[in-house]
Amino acid sequence: MVFARRQLETEIASRAMDLEELKRQRKDRQSEEAAAAAAAEQSFVARRRELGNAKRAKKEALDGVLAAAEEEEQALRWQRARAEACHSNEAALHAALASERSIAQRCQVELQEAEQVLDERRAHLGLVEARQLGLQQQQEVAEADLRARYVQPSLLKASEAQLALLARQRGELQVSVAAKRDEERRAAEALASAESPERLHEQLLHEQARVDALTAEFHDADQQMDLLTGAVQETQEEAAARDVARAKRQGDWRRAEAEVLERLGDATAKEEAAEDMARALSEELDKLQQDSEQFDEDFAWLEGRVDEVRQHWSLADEAQAAELAAVETRSLRSAEEVEHQLASLSRSLGRELQKRGEVNSKIKAEMRRDQELLEGYRQEEAAVQDLVEGRDMLFFMATLGAPE
Repeated sequence: MVFARRQLETEIASRAMDLEELKRQRKDRQSEEAAAAAAAEQSFVARRRELGNAKRAKKEALDGVLAAAEEEEQALRWQRARAEACHSNEAALHAALASERSIAQRCQVELQEAEQVLDERRAHLGLVEARQLGLQQQQEVAEADLRARYVQPSLLKASEAQLALLARQRGELQVSVAAKRDEERRAAEALASAESPERLHEQLLHEQARVDALTAEFHDADQQMDLLTGAVQETQEEAAARDVARAKRQGDWRRAEAEVLERLGDATAKEEAAEDMARALSEELDKLQQDSEQFDEDFAWLEGRVDEVRQHWSLADEAQAAELAAVETRSLRSAEEVEHQLASLSRSLGRELQKRGEVNSKIKAEMRRDQELLEGYRQEEAAVQDLVEGRDMLFFMATLGAPE
């Protein structure tokens, strides 16, 4: 009986030592888990703080980029309106230039027509002068014939006076009529058929009248030629004035065209600068996208860490539950003999289990808070992604609205 009691006490002491060892191991494991959880929580808080700072910095950078993009868009709109105004002014200048060119062409045509008429008049005048020279030669021949054959000495002076008058009138004559040759031929025939000086005198008077008529016609033609020459000179003066005005307008148009080209060059340079800014913004957006992907990877890593912690805690709970079940089984086998001692042990184990349950509840609450934080981060990431997509759409619309 004493031996059995000693054996029972020895077994109880051994079981108590085993329980103490289990408690010590459980405390060590709990301290390690608490340290790991605290380290994970600190790392998570630090990472969350870094992500929050990075998010705020990216948001500020994105706001600055959006403001710069709006300013560039307004500048592009102003440049586009200015370019359209320059194009409209250039179109008006081209229209005015075309109108002036048409007017100049009409003036040139009128000038050519006037010069053609003047050339015709000059040719006609040369023909008349040639005919007049021929008539003069024929008249000289006729005068020589009259002096040799028909003129009496008493009428010689009168005939010479008449011939001098005819010579003076012939010297004043600068044009002739197309029928002068026929008239001279008829005069020659009349002179040939004359039988007396009276007949010759009548013929000479008749010829004098005809010469007077021709002289009057010549004066009329000369006046018309003067009028035509004056009109041609006026036309030339008007054409010269129009050429001067056209040259001045062309100079103004060239200066305006140079100014328009300079403005277009400035607008092109500004558009290129805007395109460079757009490329820089696109690169910044790509960088933000990469940062967002890195943010997703960090969240995935945190989720993996949380899953590892959960799995580790679950395995630890299962191991502890298995160990407790084994201890409880071994305790139940000897419960009949050491019921009063195991009752206290069971109460202590119950308290420990209650504490462990409270710890597990706290851990689960922390895990729920971490899950809520992860959900909040996912929502913030979705908002950032929507903002990035809106920014991409804004740049796409700005790219569609720009001049080629």
